[in-house]
Amino acid sequence: MMLSERIYLPIIVFVITAFSFTGYEELPKNIRKKIDKEFETRFPGRMIEKSGIALMQEDRKLQEELKIDHIFVLSESSIPVGYLVLARADSKFDEFDYSVIYNPELKIISVKILAYREDHGGEIGSKRWLRQFEGKSQSDPLELYHDIQGISGATISCESAVNGVKNVTVFLNRILDKNN
Repeated sequence: MMLSERIYLPIIVFVITAFSFTGYEELPKNIRKKIDKEFETRFPGRMIEKSGIALMQEDRKLQEELKIDHIFVLSESSIPVGYLVLARADSKFDEFDYSVIYNPELKIISVKILAYREDHGGEIGSKRWLRQFEGKSQSDPLELYHDIQGISGATISCESAVNGVKNVTVFLNRILDKNN
């Protein structure tokens, strides 16, 4: 299947099976600001449109279990250039919010911690640590201490981040492949 078919067909299916979801502009301002800053770094000078993706009924339950809040198609002049997933993961006592940006081939462009609510473990938000995810795809193993180095004092958050990114990547591949 050609790449353009992989991108356009799911969009058509998702639009047809739409349900209520939050548009990008309805996200909290501080979250949008962090994501927009990341887009400016990753797509300098480009106007990237973010369109929410609605899932079919059978995928919504798994989406909730994986703590995936939003999935957006990223496009420029109506041409898809990737995907944005916003999700949550557990830390020791609370949850943290993160984003994953993918290219059209579903390789990770960027992972960003958007909100970390603990006193300890916030080092997982460092650019240096998060760069370990770049270029990874569903076919790459993602295991803490094997493929991704951990951070002393942030073990739970590191495990949650690695497992969350892995699960989000598998889920995104699944919903896009299922509709091709």
